[in-house]
Amino acid sequence: MGHSFTYSKVDAQNYLLPQRRNRVFGCSSAINNRDPEDVISDHQKWKAIFGKFGMGPKSQQFTLKDTLEKGVEPQPLHAPQDIRNWGLIEKRVKKAKQDPSRLCMHMGSSESRLEYMVGASTCVRPSHDIYCNVVGRPLIGCELLRLQGSFPDDYSCPDALADLPEGLKRDLAGNAFPTTVLQANLIATMIAHQDAWHQAASREDFASPKRGSRLNRKRPRQRQPPPEDGDGEPLCSKAKKNNRKRPSDDETLVG
Repeated sequence: MGHSFTYSKVDAQNYLLPQRRNRVFGCSSAINNRDPEDVISDHQKWKAIFGKFGMGPKSQQFTLKDTLEKGVEPQPLHAPQDIRNWGLIEKRVKKAKQDPSRLCMHMGSSESRLEYMVGASTCVRPSHDIYCNVVGRPLIGCELLRLQGSFPDDYSCPDALADLPEGLKRDLAGNAFPTTVLQANLIATMIAHQDAWHQAASREDFASPKRGSRLNRKRPRQRQPPPEDGDGEPLCSKAKKNNRKRPSDDETLVG
């Protein structure tokens, strides 16, 4: 296809978000007449810059408490499978000398594949619930969006999001991309492939279409008035005579 592609597997919790989310992000660039060594060099530069953004300052790291909503009532675990899994996970956490009060567990998991994190959330996915021991309940939709780096309080219309059903908000969060990782990928691409961005900006189809002058703009056509008869009345205003025969009361056709 005339393009060169490279990728990198990154974790969202390394990009200032309190969520373990391993995903593959890629970067593709046109080869054109470039030397293969230059293409490989740009890809290595992109990986290096993208990785450095994952080593951001810890002072800007969001914590799990930053994403939690206040005033929501606790909801203890009630499913037997979740209660059994919680006991197994709690034993592992205490054995590792970690704090179980900061524990998050993926609800509905099997015993052979337990998903949990201490001090952060597990991977946010559609139609899945995450139980957070910090608040003693499953995380709600707006909290899951914050874990993706999308804060509903900063939206231009936060009330519209608040009116959405809870299930839909959970699905929106599960299908979203971590905003901090996307920003890091975009900035790394712009730095590592500066020539490609300059070439794209100079293309004619990349620039905004030029607006014509006011004199060259086409004026809307004026509709012609309907034709008139000899009496000066529009022909379209006269009712058409119905020539169809209709049945009378005695079932005979009348003109």
